[in-house]
Amino acid sequence: MTVELVRERAGAIQLDARRYAAGDRWKLVVTCPPSAAAWIEISVAELAGANQPRDATRGVRPLVIDTPIAPGPIRCGNRVVVPGAFTITGHAANRICARITAAPRRLGAGHRPRHRLRHGRSSVAGPA
Repeated sequence: MTVELVRERAGAIQLDARRYAAGDRWKLVVTCPPSAAAWIEISVAELAGANQPRDATRGVRPLVIDTPIAPGPIRCGNRVVVPGAFTITGHAANRICARITAAPRRLGAGHRPRHRLRHGRSSVAGPA
């Protein structure tokens, strides 16, 4: 299984881009066995910069996490484009994560979502 990050900037497509600018659009492309069904969840984490203040109670810098595309099923195959696109704003580096499973997760009462998504991860630096 592979996950690729694709950036579109002013009509130009860039595979495996590492920088973003205002107006860039991002998509994910997945390759998985054609006979498989898959469920995908995408999150974007804005990594706290050195200039951000630390949380006084925990002593760590805040991490801002967004889920720009609703989780859902995808068909597997070669270079399948995940439906939807997203943009990144701000000035800090971001980590884009994709969690791919055979079925949606069932969350029990009181469950807190985990944002360490193992199957695909790519970081993009601040604005270009």
